[in-house]
Amino acid sequence: MKNLLIFLTVNDFSMPLFLTENIKNDIHIDFCLLSEKNENIVRKINSKKFNYIYIRDPFTDERITHKEVILKVETIIKNKNNSYMVDGIDKMEYIFFEDKWSQYLLFSDVMPKTGLVNKNLSLKKGENYIFKKRISSRGRGISFSLDGIQCKKSSCIYQKRLDIKKEYRVFILFGKIVEIVAVKSSKTENTKIKVVGKKKISKKLCNFIGTFSDRIKFDFVGIDIAEDGKGCFYVLEINRSCLFNAFYNQTGVNLAESFVRELLKK
Repeated sequence: MKNLLIFLTVNDFSMPLFLTENIKNDIHIDFCLLSEKNENIVRKINSKKFNYIYIRDPFTDERITHKEVILKVETIIKNKNNSYMVDGIDKMEYIFFEDKWSQYLLFSDVMPKTGLVNKNLSLKKGENYIFKKRISSRGRGISFSLDGIQCKKSSCIYQKRLDIKKEYRVFILFGKIVEIVAVKSSKTENTKIKVVGKKKISKKLCNFIGTFSDRIKFDFVGIDIAEDGKGCFYVLEINRSCLFNAFYNQTGVNLAESFVRELLKK
């Protein structure tokens, strides 16, 4: 039986879906926190021959600096032996992919107008913007005014606020779009984002994803897409370490099982 080592964050609420009987029958999985000491990480990697290593941590824990993250990822890469690195994370430029500003530089043609927040920021009157932390925070830390930002402004981006009609979470597994998409409620001043339903992906939405999906180099991603009142689509963000427990609750589809089936072909 092949072995998979997953590095995760304590806030990965989708992790129990990797522990089903179906998965246990196909692959043996061990877990390790990226916040562990380097020597513990090396010991874990060398505890057995791992066929696959999956770093699911999105690096959103502000108690760990970017420098520490880089050192730990470099430690994993150095000691990975012949393990297949899920998402190609042996390329260091990928590790902070959840940075929304970096995403905008790569996907500006399909995203709402986005910019960096700084002390000299001057926004046009009559235009509405939403303010977000650059590094994904699972829907937290969103503000609808510049004065309402609760964190360091230098760590935020502003994004043109859309007239959102519908919002979707679309998953891509090893280059294949999952046919069922999660329908999400949009974030407002008084409500949180949550999955409220499901639907089969439309041809129009599928075609839209096809305009940029070749730029996504990862094995498993969740893409948040908004549809405005005119029927136009916009990418809000792409999550490399996406949560999918709410999707499972709505659909009964366990993407962890689909992920493992495809991974075993590698």
